[in-house]
Amino acid sequence: MTVRNIKLRHYRNFLSAELVPSEYTTVLYGLNGAGKTNIVEAVHLCAVGRSHRPVKDHELILRGQDAAAVTVNSLRHDGTHEVSVRLFANEPKKKQILLNGKAPRRLGEMMGHVTCVIFSPEDLDLIKGGPSCRRRFMDMLLCQQSAAYFYELQKYIASLSQRNALLRSVKGNAGHSAVKMLPVWEEQLQKAGAMIIETRMVFAEALEKLVTEHYRYLCGPDREAIVLRYRASTDKKADIKAALSEGFDKTRAEDIKRGITTFGPHREDIILTLEGRDMRTFASQGQIRAAALSMKLSEISLLTRKHAEAPILLLDDVMSELDMKRRALLMDFIKGIQTIVTCTDASDFPEGKTDMRLHVVAAKNGGATLETV
Repeated sequence: MTVRNIKLRHYRNFLSAELVPSEYTTVLYGLNGAGKTNIVEAVHLCAVGRSHRPVKDHELILRGQDAAAVTVNSLRHDGTHEVSVRLFANEPKKKQILLNGKAPRRLGEMMGHVTCVIFSPEDLDLIKGGPSCRRRFMDMLLCQQSAAYFYELQKYIASLSQRNALLRSVKGNAGHSAVKMLPVWEEQLQKAGAMIIETRMVFAEALEKLVTEHYRYLCGPDREAIVLRYRASTDKKADIKAALSEGFDKTRAEDIKRGITTFGPHREDIILTLEGRDMRTFASQGQIRAAALSMKLSEISLLTRKHAEAPILLLDDVMSELDMKRRALLMDFIKGIQTIVTCTDASDFPEGKTDMRLHVVAAKNGGATLETV
């Protein structure tokens, strides 16, 4: 896949901007706060419908404006695709998505028109952060691979919200009449949850092999081996739905006391170990960086395998996090993959290693501009 152009209007700190990136490596450099990350964020928004940062949609609109729009045009093996996302300040919970100029019937239809992998310093939390970081990694990747997974995940999240609301209403009073409604939502969680877990199990097997391979590539074949294990809600592959039903039965009383669902796919994790020790506790900073990068390289491999073409790679201010050896290995790995890189210093990239350089400059009025170098 190749991104042919990126258009921003009233987005973040851009009044209006258009970027026609190189087919290979485009470097966006400038001072911190100039707006470099906003450009890669716009690509991610058009790929999965949301920012990679924890923000609300209306916060993406340029201050003083009523609406914002980003558009990405891509070229895939089946032709050209255009994805537009429009955001509205007065309707913070709503956004409009257009695929080739038409509104899709369902949000999941946007998956696959633009595929991307983004790597930023925050992704070190893939290794040292809590389980939610790794679940989000799984879910974002699987949603880009499969609209069906996206829909089941949405069903699961909606049913979980309903069950949690019901639990809060009966908290401390197991005799409350609303308790009888819990099995209704549990049935929905079982249906969607079974598909989620089954998909994650297959995914984890492929991910483990790739992470091991990429970690050796980055650290050398003689270094310690990394082991990745998916900690699912159940290890009963034969009947996951029945195992979920049993799990909800066992935890129902405790859930009522706590007012929250304590069992299910939303509590799962990926465990990474080196020499049998949990990386969250024992890994060095160098090992954490290598493992996080291995996860991202594996994401590229899986999306390429699924769609028969590579996604666009977005490297957001990560070169300074890597030593010279791993920086060089990364540049060798991404040869032939369209990449947009942000950094504060263009000298992070040797001459001949990039195809286009753009200077992102913050204007005095608070906006930003792109200057070709």
